[in-house]
Amino acid sequence: IAGVSIDLTGTSDKPIELTIAKDVNSIVDSMNTFTEAYNSALGLIGDLTSFDAETFERGILLGDPSISRAQDRLFRMIINPIQGVPDNFNRLLNVGFSFSSGAQLSFNEETFREVFDNNPEAVEDLFVTVETGAGFAIDDELNSLTNQVDGLVTARANSLQDRVDLLTNRTVQLQALIDAKRERLQREFAVLESVLAGIQSQQNALAGLQIIPPLASGGR
Repeated sequence: IAGVSIDLTGTSDKPIELTIAKDVNSIVDSMNTFTEAYNSALGLIGDLTSFDAETFERGILLGDPSISRAQDRLFRMIINPIQGVPDNFNRLLNVGFSFSSGAQLSFNEETFREVFDNNPEAVEDLFVTVETGAGFAIDDELNSLTNQVDGLVTARANSLQDRVDLLTNRTVQLQALIDAKRERLQREFAVLESVLAGIQSQQNALAGLQIIPPLASGGR
């Protein structure tokens, strides 16, 4: 049987019935897991780019163009057509996926099972067509975001780290200038304090002088 391997482990006096079928339940579980992971990523992006109009609290990545590009790529990953697959099966939106409020991804198991039962080969082609299937396309898109060498997220993280390093170096340099100025001011104040102490000493000496009145003139 093409695509099937059977391991014989013994003999039996009774007839053995062998049933071969696609495990749609495990596929559905994988689709649900993917949906949860996708929505988790969107939730994190929402937190990082949030803005509270009442408290004026803002997410740390609000306004960052990289996060917007990442969100756009995640969205296009779902809606873009898959090459080499019939038009009515060339998008994830054709097999039970959809977007709900807040751009959250939803997966309808009943729709998927119905489409799969009617045309399992087309659904299989949608996901596993070599190089162009949804599985490959999603993997390529995620790799372009997270690749440790030149992925979008990696590149942005490296850029931010460069800024942190630059600001850290500037902080060190400014601290050195501040320390040098503080030492110079301390020396100048020490000199001033010494001069003031000398003046105070002279003032104390002058205050201690007794003025002798002149003798009165005249005879006896």
